[in-house]
Amino acid sequence: MSPKSEDEIKEKLANVGDFLNMQSVLPGEDTLSWAADCIKSYLGGKEKSLDHAFGLHSSKQRSTPNKSSKHDDWVADALKLVLTKTPVGQKWPSTEELAKIGRFCRPEWKNKEDIEDHSIASELKHILSRYKSTAINQLSNKIEITDILNKTEE
Repeated sequence: MSPKSEDEIKEKLANVGDFLNMQSVLPGEDTLSWAADCIKSYLGGKEKSLDHAFGLHSSKQRSTPNKSSKHDDWVADALKLVLTKTPVGQKWPSTEELAKIGRFCRPEWKNKEDIEDHSIASELKHILSRYKSTAINQLSNKIEITDILNKTEE
């Protein structure tokens, strides 16, 4: 197959999309029309690549779980405190409680009483949401299975 110009390739892709739509038994409901829509979304500029159009790559940036970060020293302790202070049926403790936890756990916030509670709480929520899997792994590494087994025997 010889190299083609970008316009020729896009024209051929558009033809493939049209062909898939014509072959579709249930327009808008089957795999053929789905593929045609993916191609059209790329050609229409809604997606930056065919991989994105077909859902093979997310357009959103994801954090890489379990990657070492500047929060490694304190994020597991903060998560543990947040979990113990969160009322049943709630996703987070109060803003005041979150700020206390943030000031207690995060080195830069220890003596920052001048920063408003909602700023610290918001930042702490963001950090915990992003590094939750790292914190959970850190917590699980701290828990020895023998500790759990010994408690069940008592």
